[in-house]
Amino acid sequence: LLSTGVDGISLGRGVQGNPFLIRRIRSLLEKGMQEPPLSLPERKEMMLRHLRLMEQIKGEHLALLEMRKHLSWYMEGLPDAARWRKEVNQEQDLRAVYRMVQSL
Repeated sequence: LLSTGVDGISLGRGVQGNPFLIRRIRSLLEKGMQEPPLSLPERKEMMLRHLRLMEQIKGEHLALLEMRKHLSWYMEGLPDAARWRKEVNQEQDLRAVYRMVQSL
């Protein structure tokens, strides 16, 4: 930030599906080194936590509908993501979505 003279940065949609981006940027700014992207087990843990929180806040039906997009973002760049996204988007049962995430 000092070398460019900017007052701040905007993350906006970059954080959707990539909430760990904040941690990586903080590490870069504070330590001068960027942390590696989250591993699949770390992503899976984040997805399950997000699912649980969304279900607590929104209820089962809305959580299912809203989490489809978030889970798709979480899967971006991973092997077989397109097939997985298609299956999640067709699923009508939140418990089945939990199982899909757990089986990653």
